Amino acid sequence: MKPFLGRVISCIDKYRMIAEGDTVLIGVSGGIDSISLLYSLYFLKDDLKCSLVVAHANHGLRGEQSDREAEFVRKIAGDLKLPSAIEKIDVLGYMAEKGLSKQVAARELRYVFFEKAARQYSANKIALGHNADDQAETVLMRLIRGSGAKGIAGIKPVRDGKIIRPLIKINRYEITEFVKEKGLKYVEDPSNLETYYLRNKIRLELIPLLKKEYNPNIIETLRETAEIMGDEDEFLESYCSTILSDIIQSKGNEAIEIDVLKLKNFHIAIQRRIIRIALKMLKGDLLKISAVHVEDILNSINKGFSGKSLNLPDGIQAIYEYGKLKLFSEADVAEEAEVRFDISIKMPGETILSKPKYKFATEIISPEEFHRDSSVAEFTLNEVNVLLQNDNLKRCHSEQSEESKYTAFFDMDKIKGALRVRNRIEGDIFHPSGMKGSKKLKEFFIDEKIPRRERDSIPLIVSGDTILWVVGKRVADYGKVDKDTKKILKIEAIILRK
Repeated sequence: MKPFLGRVISCIDKYRMIAEGDTVLIGVSGGIDSISLLYSLYFLKDDLKCSLVVAHANHGLRGEQSDREAEFVRKIAGDLKLPSAIEKIDVLGYMAEKGLSKQVAARELRYVFFEKAARQYSANKIALGHNADDQAETVLMRLIRGSGAKGIAGIKPVRDGKIIRPLIKINRYEITEFVKEKGLKYVEDPSNLETYYLRNKIRLELIPLLKKEYNPNIIETLRETAEIMGDEDEFLESYCSTILSDIIQSKGNEAIEIDVLKLKNFHIAIQRRIIRIALKMLKGDLLKISAVHVEDILNSINKGFSGKSLNLPDGIQAIYEYGKLKLFSEADVAEEAEVRFDISIKMPGETILSKPKYKFATEIISPEEFHRDSSVAEFTLNEVNVLLQNDNLKRCHSEQSEESKYTAFFDMDKIKGALRVRNRIEGDIFHPSGMKGSKKLKEFFIDEKIPRRERDSIPLIVSGDTILWVVGKRVADYGKVDKDTKKILKIEAIILRK
């Protein structure tokens, strides 16, 4: 076996962790792992041709002892003539504010501190002391809680090209021997001996049992498993990124829509991953999302539970309807459901609707202008509107991103009374252009496969009690342009960016 430092530099080289000229911020708690990391990089810095900075986050959870650990790290940095960033962070306050566990709160604040310190010292890498034992513990912990391949891949040797873990292939026994050999001092964290936390329980009870009764090399076995799963995860993630745009129909801060028929064309492993990617796009992370949640969504799709909503962590809902899987925030839906609107439309002029965000522009044009603009004089009104809408939608996707336009035309002389824009009310009747007779607006929405939760947010252009236009869907037969039309009302509806 290679000497300790040889193993460290092999890991650095394998994952291209450090390049010539890099400035590496080293997270040093004062414990045995971080001290061995600090001295390893210190001994190797000339070979690596890099600069080092020491960073210590004082969690303040053990009073004077925490302060002594901070001074211990400060002294070591001084002895090694390395610059240091040491800061006290308010874990308990952040924990109360965010409703997090102590461990999660400490980790989040620690990473925030590391990023800030890295900017302060222009460090482009942040080195952390996770080792092979940490990796094994992580794999077991995620297996116990329930996780897919990504979870079992454990701790990444390199994350986001910036967070690096040079000791990830070295076990704790080797670290202990290195520290003894070099006569290095470190501090013990008494909380590491408490079995209250699952990770500690795995470290102190489960792993010793597995070593004794099942596999003496369990640490290395689990580390290798994580490495293999990590490689496969990286490949699958890359593959999914190439097919994502074809499966996800729409995306944004509030909702994501997945084409289920296209999703089902792929292997179940790809289906799971696409759903996880979509959830992360919507939620921002996958915290609290487990394999069980993904399987619940797949079961809903495969068993055809149309219209049934699934409640996921952090207020995320999933619903399968009309061949689409829709993921959205419960809070956004609740807010949307409360919105009622009914305002007058200026003719001619512009009218702004605040929720949902639309601008309606109206003008009176001549039949000649209508024929010249549309270039489709022989088409029916509905066909003209469909063509114009499709053209505008194509233009929207290529040029305007989140902004969409819809246009409709009406015979001005047939419209009786002022125009208003409102959302649906009980008993609405609609006579769609090109169809015989009227129907309830509710039935029209069902026929058009418009999800229930979206129906209240669709603007209706009305004259009195008569619906002229279900915006973005269909115009009415009432008020249509014909060969005898003298004045034409043009209405353009623009969905405004949020």
